Amino acid sequence: RRKPVAAEGESESKPHASPSRRASGKPAAADGGGEPGPRVPPSRRDARHERRIAKAKCLEYPRRLPEEWTAQRCAERGFPPPAGNPSAGVLDTLPRVDAKATTLAEFRERFENPGLPVMITGAMDEWPASHKWTFERLSADFGGDKMKVGEDDDGYPVWVKLKHYLRYLAETNDDSPLYVFDSSFYERKGIAKLGEEYEPPELFRDDLFRLVGEKRRPPYRWMVMGPARSGSYVHIDPLGTSAWNAVVLGTKRWALFPPSVPKVRTY
Repeated sequence: RRKPVAAEGESESKPHASPSRRASGKPAAADGGGEPGPRVPPSRRDARHERRIAKAKCLEYPRRLPEEWTAQRCAERGFPPPAGNPSAGVLDTLPRVDAKATTLAEFRERFENPGLPVMITGAMDEWPASHKWTFERLSADFGGDKMKVGEDDDGYPVWVKLKHYLRYLAETNDDSPLYVFDSSFYERKGIAKLGEEYEPPELFRDDLFRLVGEKRRPPYRWMVMGPARSGSYVHIDPLGTSAWNAVVLGTKRWALFPPSVPKVRTY
């Protein structure tokens, strides 16, 4: 399964933990990479990378032992199967509609009003992100920027530099890897440029939270990134929102349950 990079947004919003003083540091340069430093031997770079990832894991899951990250051997056993593989045993019944051939009135009648999920095609064709969001470009331009990969027990964000996370993404065998779910990337100098490279599809331009102003509204844009086996837990989007997700690179699976299904039965 290819590693996904996704932009996520909503016509409304969901809350998050704001970056704190504990996550503060030297500001990144405008290009996200900062000034080039002295050359570091490969062995020291490897050790530094391992320390950064180990620290992030310890902060997010302080009671999980290092060996427990790979205890189930999911990567070794080929779980989950590649997307589209019939052996996955998952029936895809999600309807598809073409963004360019669907009117707003039709979309609301068929999907929004009854609360039904749908896959929309063709909505990202004009996005710069469609061809610019590659691992090579992200690493080169924004490798020194920090991304949120979780929260510690006190609710403070856990940060990892993008260059370390991209390497972790490519190499990890963890059963449930660290997962970038960052709702403030567009507020940080450097990587905020990524927020200019996509826009909400026409079908989702109606945004009630916009009425309260940019400073007062809750977060409403996310950068989501992770390797195979990573992802979010079963959840219901808060504040009455209906999220839209756009997969820019790679593959992402969703498991969708009707509102009538008790949460306890989804585990």
